[in-house]
Amino acid sequence: MVKVIQANLSGGEVSDAIAARVDIDKYKTSVYKAENFFVQVHGGLTNRPGLEYIAPAKTQSTAVRLIPFAFNTTQTYILEFGNLYMRVYKDGGQVLTGSAKAITAATKADPVVVTSNSHGFSNGDDVYISGVVGMTELNGRFLRAASVTTNTFALTDYAGANINSTAYTTYGSAGTAEEDRKSVV
Repeated sequence: MVKVIQANLSGGEVSDAIAARVDIDKYKTSVYKAENFFVQVHGGLTNRPGLEYIAPAKTQSTAVRLIPFAFNTTQTYILEFGNLYMRVYKDGGQVLTGSAKAITAATKADPVVVTSNSHGFSNGDDVYISGVVGMTELNGRFLRAASVTTNTFALTDYAGANINSTAYTTYGSAGTAEEDRKSVV
């Protein structure tokens, strides 16, 4: 059995018509199927990067659509369109409001209740928790505000299940809660 090394794939992926034409030069520098690969100018192939999980869809009971949007070559976004809302993603994260509210306490309870003076959240708002010292299990998560009062709110997941913090470490200090920037139609 003879093995042939094909060192140059600069011809890219070819159609069925060219794939059967061993007599032309294009055949010698091409590949029949390059699914999930990019053909490099110098002849090699590289893996196509995949998607990264950032956050669950705001509404999981209805269909959502992710649309790429490029304002220019350096400002690119992913837009999540759902039932009567749109959310924006950029650089591996959701675009947030930019007005983080300081967390001053969090209970070890079911559900966890967060204290943040004059936070301004409403029931059903999606909040991103970060910078909590002690109860670090809350950090880096998008959760939903529930049972909102002027200075406190409970946390649930997107399905509405309480976040049970009884097994979490004890809240120490600090932390912020920031609402995602969404446009409501």
